[in-house]
Amino acid sequence: IARAVNVSKGGLAVSLERGLMPDAVAKLVLHAGDDQPEVHAYAYVAWTAGQADQPSAGLRFMGIGEQDEARIAAMVERWLLKGSRIHRHN
Repeated sequence: IARAVNVSKGGLAVSLERGLMPDAVAKLVLHAGDDQPEVHAYAYVAWTAGQADQPSAGLRFMGIGEQDEARIAAMVERWLLKGSRIHRHN
């Protein structure tokens, strides 16, 4: 499980429970909330930072279609008003 700290239609920065390897690919499920369907996406690890007990990473979306990109942009607007959780699936 990761907590988004910055989200855009191109990717996101997350704080993590455990670290990721640079250039790894992660499968993400973005929970839109408000009875909206989830967005499933792949992202590669663009950067990593932080201490071992508080790792963080930058994830860049891969191959997002226009419809999912628009849904992510709408999610970003909603998330500006409240926190959200993003689940990482291996």
